[in-house]
Amino acid sequence: MGKSKTVEIDMLHGPLYRKMLIFLVPMVLSSVLQLLFNAADIIVVGRYVGGNALAAVGATTSTVSLIVNFLVGFNVGVNYVVARDYASGNRGRVTLDVHTAILSSLIFSIAMGLIGMAASRLIMELIGTPEEIIDQSARYLTIYFAGLPGIALYDAGAAIVRSVGDTRKPMYFLFASGVLNVILNLFFVIVMDQGVAGVAYATTISNYVSCILMMGSLMRAEQDLRLHPEKLAINRQCLTEILDTGVPCAVQSSMFGITNVLIQSAINSLGTVVIAGSAAACNIENFVYILPNIAGSTLLTFLSQNVGAKKYSRIELVVKTALIIGFVLTLMAGIFLAIFGRFLMGLYSKEADIIELGAYRLMFIGPMMWMEVFMTGFSSALKGLGKAKESMLISVCAICGFRILWLNTVFLVFHTYTVILLSWPVSWVLITAIYIIYYKKVRNTLPHEDIAGI
Repeated sequence: MGKSKTVEIDMLHGPLYRKMLIFLVPMVLSSVLQLLFNAADIIVVGRYVGGNALAAVGATTSTVSLIVNFLVGFNVGVNYVVARDYASGNRGRVTLDVHTAILSSLIFSIAMGLIGMAASRLIMELIGTPEEIIDQSARYLTIYFAGLPGIALYDAGAAIVRSVGDTRKPMYFLFASGVLNVILNLFFVIVMDQGVAGVAYATTISNYVSCILMMGSLMRAEQDLRLHPEKLAINRQCLTEILDTGVPCAVQSSMFGITNVLIQSAINSLGTVVIAGSAAACNIENFVYILPNIAGSTLLTFLSQNVGAKKYSRIELVVKTALIIGFVLTLMAGIFLAIFGRFLMGLYSKEADIIELGAYRLMFIGPMMWMEVFMTGFSSALKGLGKAKESMLISVCAICGFRILWLNTVFLVFHTYTVILLSWPVSWVLITAIYIIYYKKVRNTLPHEDIAGI
């Protein structure tokens, strides 16, 4: 069996704009394809089943995001540790990192999937899902949880190969599974008349296909990154280091998800039209939110390698370049949403009231989404400097605490959809200011000159 060559990017020398774009663009395309899984679900049920089915899938959006955010947070730890060990030349540790990450992801995702399948209806009840759609929502969520190991293993594998600069393979694999997902959606819904359950089956099958492709690629990778199934084992030190970064990041991501679940509960109190319109608009927004998130991931990977190689003089260059790229891309994309929101909503639903509600959200939130670039960017910078726990604490205390307070004070007085939407930009400004202050403090404790050149 031949080797699968790893496409590496030199993150330690020279200018960064071109290198970051080469790294970032495949990640953007990969994330778009991943979002198309859920978008295809919502579009198919919205246009071929009806408004209640759209609301049923939409009601699960915040819960699904919570699950995905937790896994993404854990794999930040994988990305950080592999990138650091690879850049420092400790290739034996890289092999241990790979096998530890894959096995721990498998064990955790199986346990989490089984618990989730058993608790799906309870989760939907806790967030106040309307009675007329709760059965369909619980069914969708149960099937989604069954596919969790596929999602977890794919994400872990993607974190491993991206840590050395290869962002193309994850894109190729998601393209294949994304096309399959669309085909299966149409088959299960139109041909088999499975409704909401049908799109859940399509998503789960597609997730396992991307997982199989990723694991197969790792089994053919270069020696340092190659996965040997018979050698799967958890190295205690590697796991500890992954968890030191991964758990705070997972908690941080989950707290964002938990507050979004609470926000979804507030949205649910406004009726099925608001649920459906908001769900479709949120799905569209997610295609823009990937830009600040990926700019942050790019910043973290480049910073982790440079810190691992003790090239401290490049810290400011890495941070500035990633933030500028993220800001420009997110601003343009957000303005696009505001201008073309009504057209985009028309792809998701034929019902005028749902389209209007969603278009309003896109016009309101779209032009302000660039704010998240700086929040996510400085959070990623802290993680790259080894301050993942501190980043988590700031996030939990500031943004999560603020949103909970907002919902229990301002929203209770002014019970409107606009007040719910305001909770996002106001919290972005608050946490960004806190992150910048703490980042500057941490940066000043580190050298400004390289200690060891590579």
